[in-house]
Amino acid sequence: GSQKDPQRQQRMLELFDRYFDHVLVHGDPALVPFERTFAHVPELGARLHYTGYVIDALAPDGDAGDGTLDGRDEVLVSAGGGAVGLPLLMAAIHARQLTRLAGARWRVLVGAGIGAAAFADLAALAFSLHGQGVVVERNRPDFPQLLRRCRLSVSQAGYNTVLETLQAATRALLLPFAGGNETEQTLRAQLLADHGWVDLVAESALTPATLAQAIDRAAARAPLTIGQVRLNGAAA
Repeated sequence: GSQKDPQRQQRMLELFDRYFDHVLVHGDPALVPFERTFAHVPELGARLHYTGYVIDALAPDGDAGDGTLDGRDEVLVSAGGGAVGLPLLMAAIHARQLTRLAGARWRVLVGAGIGAAAFADLAALAFSLHGQGVVVERNRPDFPQLLRRCRLSVSQAGYNTVLETLQAATRALLLPFAGGNETEQTLRAQLLADHGWVDLVAESALTPATLAQAIDRAAARAPLTIGQVRLNGAAA
């Protein structure tokens, strides 16, 4: 939420005082302090508890038995489940030859919201530009494992994707979806960039060239250290 409505915030505080003993915040103040969105945090005092973020524990990493692991040292490009990610996927395929990672394998994951014809176009574009160097496939349930193995993740800034990226402690470039009145992804990505944890490209600035420059920047940074953000909210 936001602090745009002081009367509503005051009413929330009164309801809390009347009916509740404690408030659990699914988050980590190292990333977003609750006072960013709620003005009356000082009045909550010791009744406020941060649990950490809630995310499934990462399954142990095992290969398929043949010693080859999808994702290892790859550039992993993803855009969630909707159709809005298509420009990012297209730009990434065009950007590959402009980056210092043109020799790496790139894996482009395509959400269900992108139909069969557009999927075929992406695959044909990737093959015509890069041959076997770029794999185009549908979103995979082992995305968290791919994230942990990859050299760099290029994605939008949806809640689950960002938490999985932090959990994997991988280098990341975020391109937050900003269509309509959507501000949540931009705010989330900007906070992470302010911490120096990720690189950021605004959707309005997306071209293969700007994406390639940002990919080179992101690939050159030190990887995150695991544990910078608390992700044990379910257990807590």
